[in-house]
Amino acid sequence: MSFFKNIWAFRQLRCRRALVRQSSAILACGLLTTIPNAFLSCSKKSPINTAVEQKNTVVEPIETTTRSAKIDFDLTKMSATMIYSTIFDMLIMPEDYVEKNIKVKGWFEVYTNPETAELFYAVVVPDATACCQQGLEFIWPGDHHYPADFPELGSDITVTGRYKLIDKDGFTYNYLEASNVEF
Repeated sequence: MSFFKNIWAFRQLRCRRALVRQSSAILACGLLTTIPNAFLSCSKKSPINTAVEQKNTVVEPIETTTRSAKIDFDLTKMSATMIYSTIFDMLIMPEDYVEKNIKVKGWFEVYTNPETAELFYAVVVPDATACCQQGLEFIWPGDHHYPADFPELGSDITVTGRYKLIDKDGFTYNYLEASNVEF
C-alpha cells in the first residue's frame, strides 16, 4: 500500500512542479480531464527559462522515416491506462518528450478553430473505462489534403512521429510531426 502512496505523492509533486514551471492555471491536475485537449496542447510561456536541458545523453541522428528509426515510446504496446497516463504526462511535462519518436493508436478526429477555420488533426485515446479521452494533435508534413488523404472521422488510426514543441505568439504548442500515418 505504501508503494502506491509514494507514487501518488510523486505524481502530485510533478504536477506542482509543472505549475511552477508553467504560468497557466489550466495545468492544475484536477482540471485536465475536463478541458478539451485542444486547449491543453499549449501553455503560456513563463518568465522562467523553459529551454530543454541536455542531461548528459548522446543524441544519435534519427532517420526521417520512423519505419527504420528507433521508437522511443510505443504506446500501441501499452494498456489503455498506461497510454492515457503517458499522453497526460506528455501534456503537463512536454519537455521530457521533445524530439522523441512516438507511436500511438487511437481514433481520428478533426477540430476546427472557429475564428480562423484552421483544421487540427488528432489521434484520440480513451482511458480503460472509456469515460475520458486524451488526444495528441499531429501534423502530417507533405501534400496531404483533408478529407481526401485522411481516414473517416472516428476510424482507427496509428500515427508515428516526432514530438515537437514550437513557440507561437507567446505560447508553446506541442504536437506529433507525423512521419507515418496508417489507417
